[in-house]
Amino acid sequence: MLTKIKIAIIITVVCVCSSSLYAQTWEKIDMHFPQSDTLLSNSTISFATKNTGWICTSGSLDTIRPPHVYSTKIFKTTDGGNNWTLQHSADVMGGGYVFALDSLHCWAYGGTGLLFTSDGGSKWEIYNMPIYGINFPYFFDENNGIAMSTLQPWFTTDGGGSWTPTDTSLINLRYLDITFMNNKMGWIVSDISPFSTDAGSIAQTLDGGKTWRYQDTLTAIMFGIEFVDSLNGFAVGTNVRFSTGFIYSTTNGGKQWTYKQDYNSGPMLDVGFLNSKNGWIIGRTGRIWNTTDGGVKWILQNLNTNATFRKIIVLRKDEVAYIFGGSSYGYSSYQYPFDLFYADLSSIISVKEQNAENPKFFLLSQNYPNPFNPTTQIQYILPSISNVIVTVYNSLGQTVKVFNEGTKEAGNYSITFNGEGLSSGIYLYSVHSVSIDGKQNFTAAKKMLLIR
Repeated sequence: MLTKIKIAIIITVVCVCSSSLYAQTWEKIDMHFPQSDTLLSNSTISFATKNTGWICTSGSLDTIRPPHVYSTKIFKTTDGGNNWTLQHSADVMGGGYVFALDSLHCWAYGGTGLLFTSDGGSKWEIYNMPIYGINFPYFFDENNGIAMSTLQPWFTTDGGGSWTPTDTSLINLRYLDITFMNNKMGWIVSDISPFSTDAGSIAQTLDGGKTWRYQDTLTAIMFGIEFVDSLNGFAVGTNVRFSTGFIYSTTNGGKQWTYKQDYNSGPMLDVGFLNSKNGWIIGRTGRIWNTTDGGVKWILQNLNTNATFRKIIVLRKDEVAYIFGGSSYGYSSYQYPFDLFYADLSSIISVKEQNAENPKFFLLSQNYPNPFNPTTQIQYILPSISNVIVTVYNSLGQTVKVFNEGTKEAGNYSITFNGEGLSSGIYLYSVHSVSIDGKQNFTAAKKMLLIR
């Protein structure tokens, strides 16, 4: 069973036809690796499904300079990130990049070439790459894929066994993120520009990566890009001092990009969207920005971690998301603590379908803000006319506060709890409702954290 440690971060979700707010909880996953194994400085992650994912880790095993003892390892999870098994290990310095297509097919860029499995990792084949410096292979299916060098794009039609170069009009193809809407239309972002120093760039392809054209060559230093559909997309980055976050957006496929700045926020490193309204941006020291209105407003939240988040993975089909990152602060240069966070996004899909005037089901949301000091909002939805009681308990099960809400019509409601005079700690709040006709009886409870 997954072991997940709940972290108090609130992501508000706006209901359709309603201005009420709902909350989403991220949970820290307690990752377990084989004894004596650890993640190294260059580690990337990819999830194919809610439960199946891989990590490719690469770096030095010692602090002697020189020589270094290098290693590249591949780990796999089948329980959503709690337990990881070692599938491949080599004493070489690798690229530390992994791409999972599905639960069977996965590619990892290692020091000896491109590693590939078609059976979930029981067996890994090693393909020699035609040129050093090819990075971030992306596969459309089990046979067809693309990878970039600083000179030109390369293509494979046999799962990575052989690669063919094509010409390109781009001056420099060092990109840091790639996204495709289909096997033809895609975008890349880079931290460099061919026409200016201290700038990045965005480019688009309409033929599966064979040719690319710049859409903007004077952007911020770019790190991540995501498109919701063929027209609406977002890209994120920072300035040269890594002090300001930049959010670029387009509503016409990238023909025009506009941007917002968040001063003194630090760099914005990746972006992911569940649907046209709900998205997240990640950054340093546990920072997450969330939008529930398609990028009009972004709200900053913080996880209780020093990790620099490196990747956000939103699995729209499975309605879940993962955030992965690490921090070298206070640790050696060759062993990094990495954090993995998980969020169940199904409630966002369900809640947004609710009509404020005629809700279909009972729902108790996570309080907001959480942690709180001293006040917080408790929100709930009633599907029918009901008598409602909201009760707050301390960690010993003792009653702290009772809200006798009386008889309420069907709809969305919010009450304010004031923890003034209470000590810091975990509290439990419950909502009990009984419909007037006696046919619907609901009880739900959630935890909240008061911090002085």
